[in-house]
Amino acid sequence: MNNNHDLIIIGGGAAGLIAGISAKTFYPQAKVTILEKNDACGKKLLITGKGRCNITTSNTNIPSFIEVIGKNGKWLRDALTQFSIAETIDFFVSLGIKVQEERGNRIFPESANASFVRDKLIEKIKELGVEIRCTSTVKEVQINDSFTLTTKNGHKYVTNNLLIATGGLSYPTTGSTGDGYLFAQESGHTIITPTPSLIGIKCQEVWIRELAGLTLNNVKAEIYQNNKKHLEKFGDLLFTHVGVSGPIILDMSKDIHHLISSRLTPTQLSLDLKPAVSPQLLDARVQRICQDEGKKNIKSLITKLLPGKMIDVFIALNKLDANNKLSEIKKEERIKIITSLKKTIITLTEVEGFDKAIITSGGVSLKEVNPKNMESKMVKNLFFAGEVLDLDGPTGGYNLQIAWSTGYLVGKSIICS
Repeated sequence: MNNNHDLIIIGGGAAGLIAGISAKTFYPQAKVTILEKNDACGKKLLITGKGRCNITTSNTNIPSFIEVIGKNGKWLRDALTQFSIAETIDFFVSLGIKVQEERGNRIFPESANASFVRDKLIEKIKELGVEIRCTSTVKEVQINDSFTLTTKNGHKYVTNNLLIATGGLSYPTTGSTGDGYLFAQESGHTIITPTPSLIGIKCQEVWIRELAGLTLNNVKAEIYQNNKKHLEKFGDLLFTHVGVSGPIILDMSKDIHHLISSRLTPTQLSLDLKPAVSPQLLDARVQRICQDEGKKNIKSLITKLLPGKMIDVFIALNKLDANNKLSEIKKEERIKIITSLKKTIITLTEVEGFDKAIITSGGVSLKEVNPKNMESKMVKNLFFAGEVLDLDGPTGGYNLQIAWSTGYLVGKSIICS
């Protein structure tokens, strides 16, 4: 029996690690232990930012950050005030991690190495005296005046404060298998149905496969259902072997999932490949090329308008004669080209699964957690932080910042004996 703990943290991910550091910083004499089911902490952290670790965002304005998060953003105000984006950046710099800002207000380590970030966090954890117990899967949590935890390998732990920081369901191979939801439900909490978020979307069109790996920069994506526009995003889009992904699709994926799930009518993606140019100006450009290069063929025209991998697909999709001379192009063909450049329609069929999702949407209901300290409103000294909560944001470091701020606040808020 391992008793007399001041804080036990279930889960050694981003939220759990920062909570341990925070608790020992504010309460140096506290006995703090992290129970991690994997053979090492931070496995999911290692794959964030494609292995480079998008630590946070440079959007340091708290109201702006809250607005980006959406409907649950205001709930985060206290956590962001206690451990702001600017303070987060300063914290990582204090660990010896030099950072740099990249496109899209993303903050990365200069090392471009997520392992370096994870190792620096664990180095700080050990320096402060937080104990880490790996391969310690918690199978039962008993709640009385304190918390008694039993692991699969038969060890028991007793603690006055308990933090559930087990993550969600995304990337289950990293250990995110929904354990925290079960513990929360058993203690009387409501779980908002978890769904995959920041995830690619499968498409009906077969021609999509020929474009796999192609990224389109600065395009506009609009999502329609029943002839009504529901979503709009401008930025980069990636074609995959099964559909579409990339920043603008990932950021809309949660809402796209809800639209597809409604099964009312097909959900369609309308792509504007030239959003900075009006149809009239685009038509004038095409006419000018046709006049100046009349001896060349239609394929040479499309080459000037689209990336190489898309040329043959575009020609086939619009049933154009690739060898037709530009001097002989008909008005109807020209209009077809302009229309397709401004509105290529793709039918969205389903989101990919949790195994591909960057983050989980849904989780422990925020109505049952105190935003001032992350403590349960139903069970005293029980805390939640990170992805296990019904909190998620877009790509660009927002979700890791949620983990840092909520985890930090828990460490600061525990009551030590």
